[in-house]
Amino acid sequence: MINVSKAHRITSRQIYKKGKMHGRDWRWSFWPPKWPFRKEKIAVPSVDSIELSDYENTLLQNGSRNVSSIAEEWSEKDKKLYQSCMDAVSEYKSAKDSVATAKGVNLESSGTYKVAGDVYRELERPSISKTFYVILSVVMFISEASFNTMIFKFMGMKQTETMVIASGLTLVLFLIAHFSGHITKKDRKILTDKIILIGSAIALIAGLYVLAEFRMIFFEALQISKEMGVKWSDNSIMISFFIINMLFTSGVFIFSYMAAYKDPERFSSLKDNYLKAKKHRNYGSKDLSSGDKRLLNSIKVLNKVHSDRTRSFAKYQKMAETERKAWVVAIHQYREANTEARNANEKYQTRPACFDINVDEKIRVPSELTELNDCGNCYYNVYTNKHEEN
Repeated sequence: MINVSKAHRITSRQIYKKGKMHGRDWRWSFWPPKWPFRKEKIAVPSVDSIELSDYENTLLQNGSRNVSSIAEEWSEKDKKLYQSCMDAVSEYKSAKDSVATAKGVNLESSGTYKVAGDVYRELERPSISKTFYVILSVVMFISEASFNTMIFKFMGMKQTETMVIASGLTLVLFLIAHFSGHITKKDRKILTDKIILIGSAIALIAGLYVLAEFRMIFFEALQISKEMGVKWSDNSIMISFFIINMLFTSGVFIFSYMAAYKDPERFSSLKDNYLKAKKHRNYGSKDLSSGDKRLLNSIKVLNKVHSDRTRSFAKYQKMAETERKAWVVAIHQYREANTEARNANEKYQTRPACFDINVDEKIRVPSELTELNDCGNCYYNVYTNKHEEN
């Protein structure tokens, strides 16, 4: 509402009395006391006056001041509302640009992810899965360790020594077979790979032979074969130990070969590229989702501040127009009362010429309240329409 202290108010009763008083050809006079207590005067405005009367001008000035006060109050209020609109537009533009950037990045990362995924999936896979290979290795490791433990027990070793030696021996055989199988599967072997393969084969055969010989000597010394009732020659026992260990090693070697890649470096590189692309794609999706939420929120804020500003403008515009019309009506009331008073006297029945002047346009609503600032090219309409098109 407009500031009451700045408003000029005159009641309809006051206006009517003024009109009647100005239109009469007399005025009250109680001194000196003489009936009918009246004194002649000239009615105003004069019949031939072509300019608005002083009182009409006073009403026009009061009306103009009141309408201007409403416009001034709106201008002060609109400073905050306009700034809120500009802040909301700025946030909307920033959010929209962020979404556009995120879409581009997401599109690029999705394309990279698809290409990396296609190349990675087209790569030749091992004959058995890594999980199945691990299960088989554990089973064979336990079996070989159990066999070696049993043998070393027969040789009279203590429980702790038996467990340590048997586990260590099994682990060495397993590692030799495992790495040998992987290296053998490789398409491109460097000199180091070849040396490892040859060295592993020599070490394996020599080690198993020495181990089998060592066990045979112990069996012979402790006469374990006779105690067990086994009628095998020494060579048969040695060969049996050698074959059993070779079977374990060969099994691990074969499974390792089947679980290996022909080009592990390329597989590792493609997998790394695939995982990185997937990670970037996920980040891009999150950024896009976050950007969309920010954009939707900025539109909500923009809708609210735009609505607040346009509603406030309409409210003040209506107040100004109502105030303008009220003072125009006041002038017409004055004229009617003035004319009514004249009609009571034949001498002044002629209506003053100035009463024919149209006063509807004499009180104008200031430009601040005729059109909302910057809404001819409203940011709200421009940017929200673009968003809807997208």
